[in-house]
Amino acid sequence: MQIFRVCHDTQSPGGTEMTEHPKIINTWRSDHCPLYSPKDLGLNVREEAIVQLRPGDFTVDVSVASSENVSLVSVATAVDSVGVTVLDPGYTAFALPVSWSGEYLVNGESASASNLYMPGEHDSFHLRSKSRLTQGVIVPRLAFTSTVAALRGVDLEDVELSARVLRMHPKAGAMIRARIAAILNEVMGSKRPRRTALELEEEILGLMAEAYVGARQSPRGRVRRTDRIVRLAEERFMAAEGGPLSLADICMAAGVSKSAVYTAFDRVCGVSPLAYFHKRRLTDVRSKLVNGAPRRGLVKQTALEAGLSELGRFAGEYRELFGELPSTTLNRQPP
Repeated sequence: MQIFRVCHDTQSPGGTEMTEHPKIINTWRSDHCPLYSPKDLGLNVREEAIVQLRPGDFTVDVSVASSENVSLVSVATAVDSVGVTVLDPGYTAFALPVSWSGEYLVNGESASASNLYMPGEHDSFHLRSKSRLTQGVIVPRLAFTSTVAALRGVDLEDVELSARVLRMHPKAGAMIRARIAAILNEVMGSKRPRRTALELEEEILGLMAEAYVGARQSPRGRVRRTDRIVRLAEERFMAAEGGPLSLADICMAAGVSKSAVYTAFDRVCGVSPLAYFHKRRLTDVRSKLVNGAPRRGLVKQTALEAGLSELGRFAGEYRELFGELPSTTLNRQPP
């Protein structure tokens, strides 16, 4: 198997240089990137979005190191937003909050700089804050479960990944974050890292399994219902494919009352359900315009496909949220 090192020029986010290095690690880095798409980087996710909630300059600083099976990610955002990630079924992951402004919620729970967070309902993460720096680790579910079983000295079927919060001693939590940062820096900063892909996988699996076994685990408890409501509503939104979405549709999909829906979205997303999905439509349009080649009619087509049929209102709301007209986003050239 051949593995490639992929280097994006941080001074020119639009340019990509690819160099072949057998048996090492894919890396990608960009500062002040106008768009972040884990799926485009080959990470094991099936749905992702950063939904901007309030006006601001949408850029992200991203570092990624990944082998075929394991990925390390560092993502910094500077706008009030909800980061949504849904994993491929064969994988699990950890979110490690590092720093943030305001309150940081992970799947509706207040974040700690020492704890580790595992997926909520339907293998999903919802990260919300005004700004944040977060590390992420994605590992194969079976390999991780097998490593945990070996550390505990039990059979594989005796391990159930039911925890959603791994409560760590502050020193232990800081150590794990420092290890991940050191690995990322070493891999990103060297043309020939001392770790092979296999060594990276073994090191990360061991690190995260030891953390899992040693932590005080909090099961999916009282916030599970709110997390589940939001995820079921998002699945209904995705199924609509840009079509109309009413509060009644959301309630039916989640199987709960309007008040329960509002409570869940207020906790997890910080806004009402219809406001959240409207901003997600605007964010989806922006993502397509950032990636799109300028051509006549593309802004209108993209807005209509997202379900934003009142074009004058759309342009005004887009400008208010992102600080520029959609045509400016489309026609901007990389620096």
